[in-house]
Amino acid sequence: MNSKLNLNILLLGESGVGKTTFINALANYLSYKNFYDGTEQPICVLPESLNLFDHDTYEVENVKLGSTSIQDTIESKNKLDQALKCHNFSINDFELNMINTPDIDDDWDEKNVKSLLEFISDYQEINAICVLIKPNNTQVDLIFKNCLLQLLSHLNKSAVDNILFLFTNADTPGNSATILISELSRVRVNTPDIDIKHNKQTIYCVNYEPFTYAVAAASPNNMELTKDVKVDQAIKWKRSYAECKRLLDYITTLSKLIVEGTKKQETPQNDQIKHGDKQKDITLLLLGESGVGKSTFINAFVNYINYETMDEARDGQLKCLLNEKFSLMDPDTYELKTIVLQATNSNKTSNSPKCYKYSTDKVKLDIIDTPDIDETDDVDKSHTNMRNKSGAKRVVNRCIKVTMG
Repeated sequence: MNSKLNLNILLLGESGVGKTTFINALANYLSYKNFYDGTEQPICVLPESLNLFDHDTYEVENVKLGSTSIQDTIESKNKLDQALKCHNFSINDFELNMINTPDIDDDWDEKNVKSLLEFISDYQEINAICVLIKPNNTQVDLIFKNCLLQLLSHLNKSAVDNILFLFTNADTPGNSATILISELSRVRVNTPDIDIKHNKQTIYCVNYEPFTYAVAAASPNNMELTKDVKVDQAIKWKRSYAECKRLLDYITTLSKLIVEGTKKQETPQNDQIKHGDKQKDITLLLLGESGVGKSTFINAFVNYINYETMDEARDGQLKCLLNEKFSLMDPDTYELKTIVLQATNSNKTSNSPKCYKYSTDKVKLDIIDTPDIDETDDVDKSHTNMRNKSGAKRVVNRCIKVTMG
């Protein structure tokens, strides 16, 4: 009878964070309590090449771990991306299923998330979602925006309690800790239902260096290590062993996240996480005389609600719902400059009402622009305008849904 505790752990991380190395390092740190034992026969869950800085020559050496894998199974059910796999191995009292995901980048979208959900649904339950982060990262918002928040929108609300953060190849998080805290605060403000904890129980630092030196010292690499290096790595190994043990011990205390049937169902939480609080439909009807600047208001309005500061707008991409030219005085030359704001799709002015649509996480806007009101407007012209509006009846009927309060 198998008395080992089965743990399903989902790994998420950007390119270069070292998910493969983490799996191998975890297996070795938990199998060997000290560095010297680890150098005898390093465990290879996944074959990989590791880079090591030689303190004697000041050169970067490449060392290899294994040519074959001891893993019992490598599952690859994902047809869209073969990098989505589960690596199964036994360590001490644990039977570990480490679900390794493709690197999260700018190309990650709902399609990748759906594929991931289908994959983990076969495991029925997840014990932990580990987000791997490089120390001294300048930003961590990509993994939240492109993957984690979308993933949470399909899972039970309690999934936030299973999220842990692993700072890789370091004894401390470095500047990444501040960046992470800031991102978690931003998520908490934008989506109040998501409160991801940041404390000692959810933060772990695993240094890959002692594991890499152990691989270098072992066959077939057989690198000679000085006494000072061995003593230094023995201290670091002890620290990483303690972190890995603390990690698994804490995971065993967490409630299991049930994911069975996830690929077939949507949760009520879905819209709240995708769009923050429930997206509100708001329709604005604009009336004004010639020169009042309705077009400028439309463009300015969508940019003001999209960017909180001018720096964000400058670093981002200005939103443009319709083409426009501005006159702006140069403070240095006192000359008037013409500034052009170009929409992706050219929008020609007309004498008929036109509806411009724009969405954020919290609102769906329908902004109805009307022809300029002037002194020549009378009953007959109003009737003409009404007939013009009838030409846009389909648009107007779709837009006129004013939400109050």
